[in-house]
Amino acid sequence: MMHHLFGRIIEVLIGFIIIKYISFYLFTFIFPSNFWLILVVGSWLTIGHILKKRLSYQGLLSNWYAPLIVLNETLLSYFFVLLTIYFLVKNKLYFSVDLALTLTLSAIVLVFINYLFKINRNPPLLKTIILFSAIQIYIIQTNFFQEIYLKKGSLFYHIIVEIIILSVLSYINYLNMRNFVFYQKLIIQKNKDSYSNYNQKLNIAVHEASHLLFYTYFKTLPKDINIFLFSRAKKISKDAEGIVIARVPIHNTKEFLIWRMMLSISGIRGELLIFNAHSHGSESDFQQWRELATIYLINFDGRYISQPISTTDFNNNKLIETELYGEQIEIIDRFLKENKNLLMKVAKKTLVLNKLNYHQIYPFMKQIKCTKGIPKEK
Repeated sequence: MMHHLFGRIIEVLIGFIIIKYISFYLFTFIFPSNFWLILVVGSWLTIGHILKKRLSYQGLLSNWYAPLIVLNETLLSYFFVLLTIYFLVKNKLYFSVDLALTLTLSAIVLVFINYLFKINRNPPLLKTIILFSAIQIYIIQTNFFQEIYLKKGSLFYHIIVEIIILSVLSYINYLNMRNFVFYQKLIIQKNKDSYSNYNQKLNIAVHEASHLLFYTYFKTLPKDINIFLFSRAKKISKDAEGIVIARVPIHNTKEFLIWRMMLSISGIRGELLIFNAHSHGSESDFQQWRELATIYLINFDGRYISQPISTTDFNNNKLIETELYGEQIEIIDRFLKENKNLLMKVAKKTLVLNKLNYHQIYPFMKQIKCTKGIPKEK
């Protein structure tokens, strides 16, 4: 206990020193109170430790970035854009030496990105993003840290600092832009594959996201769960346009079989809910459901004939299968309708990134609302 407490104290002090050093030597900003800075750092790291444990985050800096999971990325993106517009209006942006230097540095960063790293697939509107970031830096300079640019003999230092900040800001703005639908469409359209239409791609993403939501069955979300789309999915299975993979314990129980049946057709029902249509991969999902349904009915429904011979036997089994299918799609549809907004969030995020891992999936799973009839692990 004392060992952990001592470690936390050392971590807070190191964080305090680093933040104080960076704020003073990089921005010449002095915090008015060391006590409040230590309190803020300590509170942030405490929340970080709690979320790190809950999310099973790994890594040296995971305590620092874990609290960011509670932020609403979309609202934060709107906030940064509106804040930039506000300061543009407030300052009545005009041409100056500082602005000229900032815009010149933005061009340097663009060249740096394009040629030094030889990036073949730059994100859409890259020049616009870098220019927008350059204007943000100018606003920060003129409103908060203007005195640092009045120092004599430190032009080279300022240029290096500004290039670093511009690069970081450009990346942050790119991440923010991915929360806007129009930019998501630009990213999807720029990715060259067999699907040229945004809605076609979203259809597949919805299909896989619907499968993903049914992993709420497990008490503990599998740590190795991933969702892949398009080229990433084809690396797992060459014929797949999308896939959800996770190693789960196999149980020969009624509840587990019911879950597997619902999981197999949840993608079809999700597509029908959002688009009133389903993709070409749905036939294999339904075939999988029939195979599982046969196993389920043989073991748990005495009316089902395991070895049908006559037409009457086949008709009897078909009627029972139809009845079971109708019951299950009613449960699935109710669940997906209740979680429709969440389903779309997962689908759109997966569509932009083409992959989500456990850490990206977990926050979504905590928001799921379970409805009547959804099986749960015992």
